[in-house]
Amino acid sequence: MRVVILGNGAAGNQAADTIRKYDPAVEIVMISEESFPAYSACALPDCMAGWISRSRLFLKQIKDYEEKDIKIKFGQRVKQIQPVEKRLLLDKETIEYDKLILATGSRALIPALPGTDLPGNQVLKSVADVDRILEHLPRQVVVIGSGNIGVEAAEALELQGCEVTLLELQDRLMPRFFDNEPAALLRELLEAHGIKILTGQKVIGVSGSDRVAGVVTEQNHISCDMVVWAVGVRQNVELAKDAGIEIGSLGGIKVNRQMESSIKDIWACGDCIESYDMLSGEPALSLLWPSAKGQAEVAALNIVGRNTEYEGSFNVVVEEIYDRSFISAGSLSEFIKQEGMEVWERYYRNAYYRLIILKQVIVGLQAVGNCSGTGAIINLIKNRTPLSEIKRVFDNPFLLQRNPGYWEAGRILFSRENALEVI
Repeated sequence: MRVVILGNGAAGNQAADTIRKYDPAVEIVMISEESFPAYSACALPDCMAGWISRSRLFLKQIKDYEEKDIKIKFGQRVKQIQPVEKRLLLDKETIEYDKLILATGSRALIPALPGTDLPGNQVLKSVADVDRILEHLPRQVVVIGSGNIGVEAAEALELQGCEVTLLELQDRLMPRFFDNEPAALLRELLEAHGIKILTGQKVIGVSGSDRVAGVVTEQNHISCDMVVWAVGVRQNVELAKDAGIEIGSLGGIKVNRQMESSIKDIWACGDCIESYDMLSGEPALSLLWPSAKGQAEVAALNIVGRNTEYEGSFNVVVEEIYDRSFISAGSLSEFIKQEGMEVWERYYRNAYYRLIILKQVIVGLQAVGNCSGTGAIINLIKNRTPLSEIKRVFDNPFLLQRNPGYWEAGRILFSRENALEVI
């Protein structure tokens, strides 16, 4: 059996490693447009900040693929998938497959605004992007978008000595992951390190003649010699769509719980797919490393005959910004707004905790600082454990000894010294 994998990111490599683990006889072929071996996209800002060398970005060397008998075709583009014939058309050759895994990922967006075609408009999604940014290290840079990549890029460039302005369209930083209070703590930290923050600003263009000279918003003009766009990504689904594979309502390849696409013998995983949320069961795009690896493992296990279902995506974001932790898991209060919702919060020593409670079940966590116990609470969110059950175990020394994770969670939730306040 020949399994062809399109993509050399977290999902593609997890799929290949899982197949090889369970079936040493399968022929595995991996195809990627990039010429690099696997690298950590999460570490790109660390490299740009100068914390790690470029070589340390790479998780594999070419010999690692050879040792696992994975045939690689890097720096090659797939032009077409022909599912009836079960073959792929590349630039210079045709490859047949028995099973196909689409792990084509996503690409960073630069909106079609005046001036965004000028040199100096950058994104941060690949090793090549880091190379380009560091080759022309800016004196003044505007980072547009304050999600994970935007905040990490702003910190990295400030550490490189750049004058950094961070723009966000919404009224707070990291609006998909934090409510107002923790977002304000993040803003305070960034501003303390000299990063200028502008929220509620809509960008309408980029100024300059031969190169970027500034960013134009509805309110003002900000001088700069580079713009780093961190306003989102788009799923790479064009090949799948052209092959007749169903695309979901959110723009990703639609898959079932086994990670199968709508066409037989074609699976998909990672950033390019639309799966579903673990808690709500609703369609979801999960663009995080753990989700990609989990989805890829499920796809691979099913290909080798080990029937497995994906449990759903659960987004956990952990950011280390200037050596301070920012953690988000589950839902935000603004996305719930149902009867029976409560918000519990507390500042305690060097930490801030915020819990979203719905009908006596924890559905969201946000924490800042030295936040011990968050791992235990995240497990309780995943398991939908009622507060009454947590309290029952926490108050019983015998049960608590057998369930030590409940001590960490109960200490935050119920102990007199640490108890959170309902707001």
